[in-house]
Amino acid sequence: MREAIRKWIQRICDLLELLVAVLVLIGIADALVGYFLGFTGIYHWIVDTGQFLTFLENMFSVVVGIEFVKMLLKPNAENVIEVLVFLIGRHMIIGNNSAVDILLSVISVGILYGLGWFLRTMDTQETESQSNAGSGLLTKFRKKPEHHDCETE
Repeated sequence: MREAIRKWIQRICDLLELLVAVLVLIGIADALVGYFLGFTGIYHWIVDTGQFLTFLENMFSVVVGIEFVKMLLKPNAENVIEVLVFLIGRHMIIGNNSAVDILLSVISVGILYGLGWFLRTMDTQETESQSNAGSGLLTKFRKKPEHHDCETE
């Protein structure tokens, strides 16, 4: 029962992520239309980028919330790293950052992805060693017992 509820919530989170992606795409298209019409003189007002940044900030907050729910459903290192990457990405895109802040954020994302790769590699090696117990390097060089058929002459 508990697993069924988790799968149901996971599906809702996946649908919400898809909805947010569509909304961001619509927001980007709307911003592009506004910019192009502003350049052509059809609109007599200056396009306000602050509204678009507020929209992106709100969408990032929703995405971080969705990823946090997914992390609570399945708490593992990969999900925690994913939430942290989204938080750093939100900070990089939305915040007014200096070049040093952006550089540190990029380095942080690189470290997080490297840590995720390392953890996946270690997990893969651990499962392989458990499934292939006794198939290590030393066991490959051991002499295998020879099976002799007893032949009577």
